[in-house]
Amino acid sequence: CMKNSKVSDYLYSFIHKLPEEIQNLAATIFLQIETEEADAYIHRLLSSPNNLTRNYIAYLIGEYQQRRFLPTLRSLLTSASPLDQEGALYAVGKLEDASSYPIIKVLSSRSDPEVALAAAQTLLFLGKEDEALPILTTFCQQELPRAIYTSRFLSQEKGEALLLPIFYKAIKEEIKLNAALALVHLGSVNHQVLSYLTEFLENKTLQHIFLPTHSIGKATQFWKECTAFPLLSQEAKARTLAMYRSAEDTILTSLLKLPDNAYLPYLERILTSQKTLLAAKAIAFLSVTAHPQALSLVSKAALTPGDPIIRAYANLALYTMTQDPEKKALLYQYAEQLIGDTILFTDEENPLPSPHSSYLRYQVSPETRSQLMLTILETLVSSKTDEDIRVFLSLMKKTHYKNIPILSGLLMRIVE
Repeated sequence: CMKNSKVSDYLYSFIHKLPEEIQNLAATIFLQIETEEADAYIHRLLSSPNNLTRNYIAYLIGEYQQRRFLPTLRSLLTSASPLDQEGALYAVGKLEDASSYPIIKVLSSRSDPEVALAAAQTLLFLGKEDEALPILTTFCQQELPRAIYTSRFLSQEKGEALLLPIFYKAIKEEIKLNAALALVHLGSVNHQVLSYLTEFLENKTLQHIFLPTHSIGKATQFWKECTAFPLLSQEAKARTLAMYRSAEDTILTSLLKLPDNAYLPYLERILTSQKTLLAAKAIAFLSVTAHPQALSLVSKAALTPGDPIIRAYANLALYTMTQDPEKKALLYQYAEQLIGDTILFTDEENPLPSPHSSYLRYQVSPETRSQLMLTILETLVSSKTDEDIRVFLSLMKKTHYKNIPILSGLLMRIVE
């Protein structure tokens, strides 16, 4: 709708009256309009007297790959503010701006470790690994977690040579975890690393959780322990738990992306861990892989004692893999048990949006049960057999009235 001039004109008419943090969030919209008015809005934020605003907008320019702001970004590289330098370094790195190389090289030797590390990361983005490696090595040897995790952008050979000794020797879990995650990002299939991360996913408790964290200038990341969790308010705990579940999912997803199904032998431990969200993610992965072990692992999960939701996900996967009518009959039973739940869609703010992650992230709640019910209903809708349609209509009569619009939308897909 922002391509509609009336809509954009209306937004321009009042946006400047809103608090600056709201204006910053609106930048994600204006960055994608590419009109003179929109660019003027972004330039105004880039010249804000608030260095946090300038830093945030520079970060967004890098995320949204907007090269037309490169002249301003280059000027921010020469600013006296470390926040300006960090934000601009991230952006010119994401934009692979080779013209900025001379100043990036200068910034890489700064005494400020955040600026020097951001510059090293930018050198990696520009393909200058040999120049970035000594900087990363120095900081990694000092056990700086942010440097260890930033080393995930090295080539696999050099990254493993740097990070495996750190991983083996690490005593602090924060160091060991960042090294392990960086190694997996590089594609390492080291047995000790994969076993450690599996154990990490299996055994984490809510009193001892790690979350991905950005530097103050947003250029670099690392995983940091959330030591304040027991002291948080109930609302803050709920937000932190949602972030933690997302972080667990991120770790498992990175493991599942390893080449040649290298993580498959470790999945059985995830399936028997009774962590329903992780088990469901693992089962979904197994249901679409052609690996010969996949069917055996899912079959075991369908018989695993404990949470019935995990068995339900496994039987759904078995039906997807085999089209076995007996498994489909089980889906009918699960749908009958779940249909009374109310499906809720909650939204969560994403403080650092990107083109692949909208500012508002909508999430099904309660997550595992509702997602299972929706997936089963989608399966019935897709097959379009007379029996499936009959079951679907029967379920519509039994569901909570708040679910009717969702089920009606699925029903329309049957008759398309």
